[in-house]
Formats: sequence, C-alpha cells, structure tokens
Amino acid sequence: MRDVADLLGNTPAVARASYVDPRVLESYADGEVIDIGPDDPPEKVEEEVLDLLTDDSA
Repeated sequence: MRDVADLLGNTPAVARASYVDPRVLESYADGEVIDIGPDDPPEKVEEEVLDLLTDDSA
C-alpha cells in the first residue's frame, strides 16, 4: 500500500480507500497474488489485475 501511495502522492490510508479495489485486498488476504515482476510492462500488470477482478471462481 505504501508503494501505491508513494506513486500517487498520497498516504497509504487514502490509497487504500480511494484507489485500491477491495477485491484486490480480499484476494491478497486469501493468499492469491498476481504473477508480475518489477520489469513487466504496465500492460501486463493491468491484464493480471483485470484477470484477478473478473475471476468467476473468486
């Protein structure tokens, strides 16, 4: 959350409340994470997040 907040110029609380979909946090709490690396292009990150959010089995 701190990384997202830093990128957006906000506090972690603001980032969590305003920019991070609650389903992402729920998936993380359930142990599900997306498979991305620091050198992956933004398009891959977006695709992985969208797959996470549209997963019918979640």
